[in-house]
Amino acid sequence: MKLKITLALLTLIIISSCGSSEKVITSDGKLYTVKGKKIYQNDNEVTESLSSGEKSNIFNTLDKRLEAEKEIEEQQKKLEKEQERLEKAQREAKKKQEKLEKELKEKNRAREKYLDAKKELSDARKTYERRLKKGKLSPNDIEDWEIKFEKLKKEVSNTERAYKKLK
Repeated sequence: MKLKITLALLTLIIISSCGSSEKVITSDGKLYTVKGKKIYQNDNEVTESLSSGEKSNIFNTLDKRLEAEKEIEEQQKKLEKEQERLEKAQREAKKKQEKLEKELKEKNRAREKYLDAKKELSDARKTYERRLKKGKLSPNDIEDWEIKFEKLKKEVSNTERAYKKLK
């Protein structure tokens, strides 16, 4: 987009600077070509044959058009700067959004790990209680289960801490 605008602007500048002549259409509809201080009509110099009022009218018309072109060019530059500023703001907003999405993904991942660890501990307790009621646990098994519970509690504690850290 910026390239197109820049090329258009360069083309306009090149076209306007290539010929040192300017075309002027007066209010009565006549077409004149102004080269420096000389005025031409249909490739014939008519500077001397025009009245001073006509000459000043042609030069005033030309000056007004050149001023309008200059103002348009300045506005074009302002628009380009504004567009660049908006594009930069858009890029920054996109980066912020990506960062927030990444953080949210990390939070969700940490939450899932915490919930999974909690569920695993809960399931292990249920299994332990069920086997204990049925009398299928030896004293060695009970010790193994206690070790397993400690590991699972640590896991729950660690995942909970990591989850709360991201909040």
